[in-house]
Amino acid sequence: MQKRRIGSVLVANRGEIAERVIRTLRRLGVRSVAVYSHADRHLPYISAADAAYLLSNPQMSSASSDTYLQQEMILDIARRAKVDAIHPGYGFLSENASFAARCEAAGFIFIGPQPASITAMGSKSGAKQLLSSPPYAGKVPLIPGYNGADQSLETLEKQVLNVGFPLLIKAAAGGGGKGMRIVHDPAEVASELASAKREAKAAFGDDTVLLERYFDTVKHIEIQIFGDSHGNVIHLFERDCSVQRRYQKIIEETPSPVLDDALRNSIAEAAVTIGKAINYRGAGTVEFIFDQKERKFYFLEVNTRLQVEHPITECITGLDLVELQVRVAEGFSLAELGVTQSSVTRTGHAIECRLYCEDPCTEQFLPSVGLLEWFKLPQGIQGARYDTGVTSGSEISMFYDPMVGKIICHAPNRSSAIAKMIRILSEMVVYGPSLKTNQQFLIDLLRHPLFAQGVYTTHLIKDHIPLASRLQLAKGQRQQNDAERVGAVVATLLLWHLRRQSQSLLKHVHPGYHNNPPAVSSRRPFQNLLLSDHEQPVRVEYTYVKPTHAELQREYSSSTQSNSFTVSVFGVESQASLTVEEGAITTNDHGNHMGRVAAVVDGVHRVFDVLVAPTQVYIHSTELGSHLLRILPRLSSVADTDREEKGNGVYKASMAGKVSRIAVQPGASVKVGSLLFVMESMKMETKILAQEEGTVASVAVKEGQIVQDGELLLVVTPSTPTSK
Repeated sequence: MQKRRIGSVLVANRGEIAERVIRTLRRLGVRSVAVYSHADRHLPYISAADAAYLLSNPQMSSASSDTYLQQEMILDIARRAKVDAIHPGYGFLSENASFAARCEAAGFIFIGPQPASITAMGSKSGAKQLLSSPPYAGKVPLIPGYNGADQSLETLEKQVLNVGFPLLIKAAAGGGGKGMRIVHDPAEVASELASAKREAKAAFGDDTVLLERYFDTVKHIEIQIFGDSHGNVIHLFERDCSVQRRYQKIIEETPSPVLDDALRNSIAEAAVTIGKAINYRGAGTVEFIFDQKERKFYFLEVNTRLQVEHPITECITGLDLVELQVRVAEGFSLAELGVTQSSVTRTGHAIECRLYCEDPCTEQFLPSVGLLEWFKLPQGIQGARYDTGVTSGSEISMFYDPMVGKIICHAPNRSSAIAKMIRILSEMVVYGPSLKTNQQFLIDLLRHPLFAQGVYTTHLIKDHIPLASRLQLAKGQRQQNDAERVGAVVATLLLWHLRRQSQSLLKHVHPGYHNNPPAVSSRRPFQNLLLSDHEQPVRVEYTYVKPTHAELQREYSSSTQSNSFTVSVFGVESQASLTVEEGAITTNDHGNHMGRVAAVVDGVHRVFDVLVAPTQVYIHSTELGSHLLRILPRLSSVADTDREEKGNGVYKASMAGKVSRIAVQPGASVKVGSLLFVMESMKMETKILAQEEGTVASVAVKEGQIVQDGELLLVVTPSTPTSK
């Protein structure tokens, strides 16, 4: 086979995967070209590329369907940029056989499988049809289901009767949990089919779905395969991807803690057999479900692309899968690259955690959008790797998946890898004024007994950490080690320090100095703060402790400022001090103060990352986690504090997104649980249900309208007046 050298590559993707591919291209000396939407114009991958081309302008939508899914637009940029090849990353067009064929027809090398392989296995329904036909029929265990071409709702509803319940509806053209629904009630089939097809169309441009019998207690095991154009296919071991929410993976590890060598070899052999059957080229993943009780596995699907979780395979094998993709696309055989089944070995244990901007304290882990003001990753930890597509100052957009990045660690064994990952997540600083993340929830998952034992299933979160448990975990984390009280103390002293720094008069006079003794008074200075678990503000009183003459002399001769106080929170008196090195607190581009300080509270010394905005204080320490406190006027009374009224029939958007469906009109009667709206954000649909019985008074939006977080959607007049 004639080889074609690749000297330049267009990366037809965005965010962390674009930046990760570009990193390898730079190391190989290959010119990289990126594409970006208007919403992504400030992301770091654009600067990492040798050139970047805009896919949209401010007047155009930045939605995937108008940008990263526009085949002709991307091919036109490839022509203008004069590249040799196109790398699709994952998602978007990576499993689109038509796009792969158009790339080849236009003279570009498609860094991925051949179009025929994508057609055969890229579609979940196509894969099942192939494997249920000779010569493969009966050789690969398949899940009962329907994968036919007739996609009419009438046919699908009839096929449901053959498949049975519980039922799994899946988008045939993609993954990542998009277009996936589990149905237990036959009455919900029609609405869930319609919803899944809409979501699949928005995410993949194809609303084809397949139906499968749903298994409740299984593990999700996948095999990384790699093939070349010379008929060779090998496996690079397995990944256990069973920790999922919304049917989407959030923690992956390799090797799987429940497979013995015999079973591991059997699953890997099945995966390689499937790869060889379709002359597979490049990186691919064969997914299985594994019944721990029966010790049996069933074929699930093939992802004909690089997987999100590929870094953990790279960690244990020492291979760069993107480099292999490029070299195989050039025409090299795996043997020529020194990669054969016998040469591939694994070392140690690797874990990947997906850091998302989302709220674990909501039933559906609602996405969170807005400014990521501060993003700091721990440095100097051996075996740590960070694949991220954002930096401090980036915007988390409503148009795309809310993943901030992937946190990867590699260690000699599983227990060491878990401990290392917890340490990394504990040190990480992630702050945005309106953002919520799953940072602490990932730590909670890693500490869960079932995860520690390795016997967790895809229902770990659903069955063992439901919403009520997540709320309790979050509250407990804030209160452990007296973290909430310590956070209030540090916030108060920090605000005092900043006021002291900003004073323009008598700056040389030390706090607490008086020409005459002050009048006796029981009043002390105080700071009003609103903590996470409190509807009422907390009054933090403090008394400045005047330093001795020797302490004053030391401070005047040092660049470090250290001040001591007696502080009262929740009626508990503490001795506390705050130490701030010169230059440790700076002002960022948003005019907010941020930096690192040391505090001693009741004799315990800790270091805190802090950020002070006009109305918020963010405090983070490795031991106590993150705390966000609302600053209230120092002279206002508790009774004057504004509090949001809830349960009054007013419905506002809980996130930025598109109103994809309005289920009611003014005058309609609703009951508790009635569907009001369907919102679409970050390629995910969220249903908004009525919280009270009543009549729809007004609808403030239209279908297809883009709304912002907090924007009014609808007003319901309750049948019974809401008590206040």
